[in-house]
Amino acid sequence: MVSAIVDETRAVVDEEEFRIEAVDSSNVAMVVLSVQPNGFDEYEVDEEKELGLRLNKIQDLLRIVDKGVIIVLTEEDGRLRAESGNLRQIMPLLDTEGMSAPDIPDLDLASEVKMKADFLQTGVKAADSISDHLKVKADDMKLKFLAEGDQDEIDMTLYADQFATYKVEKEIESMFAIDHLKDMVKPISANAPVFMRLGPDYPIEIEYHFAEGNGKATMMLAPRIESG
Repeated sequence: MVSAIVDETRAVVDEEEFRIEAVDSSNVAMVVLSVQPNGFDEYEVDEEKELGLRLNKIQDLLRIVDKGVIIVLTEEDGRLRAESGNLRQIMPLLDTEGMSAPDIPDLDLASEVKMKADFLQTGVKAADSISDHLKVKADDMKLKFLAEGDQDEIDMTLYADQFATYKVEKEIESMFAIDHLKDMVKPISANAPVFMRLGPDYPIEIEYHFAEGNGKATMMLAPRIESG
């Protein structure tokens, strides 16, 4: 998720949470990821630390280790030590001096729907089959995922009573880049509840919880503004 928009990031670790805030170079996509101590099997942090992470190194480690296996991460002397069973890997940490925290906007989006991630993933996957963009339209009765290719069209309609929460007071129509949306929704479990917040020509905000509610990911993506 974070690696989809940046190659390197700054993680802030303190007694209350592990937190990453990242924005892509074009300032179009943003991710805020936080995990509270109870989201880990063990969590020992005595003071606030900033960790400069190369995300490809973390991804390589996760590919090596079997899913569900515990990994112990320890910061020491400017390096990150990862241990899992008989495997130990030590990787350098980046200097965080030039990694300032991005300015997280307070979007205060009035429209919110709560759905199974599968609904959103299906809409994104269908649009991706024919187009580079997904159009989202909503009114007080229904939400639509739309896409147009050279000759094909996609129309996925979901009605208000299909959502756990459906709050749309004004008609909304916005278009978003498929590539970013794919990366945002891919890690989410299909049955996980997802909050999607919208506004006319505002960024879309997607939020979901994990680690038994101790982790939260909030993703924002700016719309494509159509000219003419």
